[in-house]
Amino acid sequence: GLIILRVDAPIYFANVAYIKDKLRQFEGNQKLRGKTDGPVHNLKYVILEMSPITSIDSTGIHALKDIIAEYKQRNIQLIMANPNRPVINVLE
Repeated sequence: GLIILRVDAPIYFANVAYIKDKLRQFEGNQKLRGKTDGPVHNLKYVILEMSPITSIDSTGIHALKDIIAEYKQRNIQLIMANPNRPVINVLE
């Protein structure tokens, strides 16, 4: 399975919870489509389309690290697509 989430705002303390909630919502929708009772086993990739993101703060970085660690435990690959140069600089 695959989830693509486009984030249309900077990732910072005020919207980190919203982004996490959206990911969970999409995972739940995929679970319903797969009609499974347990965790979403067929989810393999989550793509964050990041071209509109102009900045990310320390809370956003921490949240991304948490999401990556959780997905790694679940054998899900998080892919960050099209980040802008300022965002890349912060993430490095």
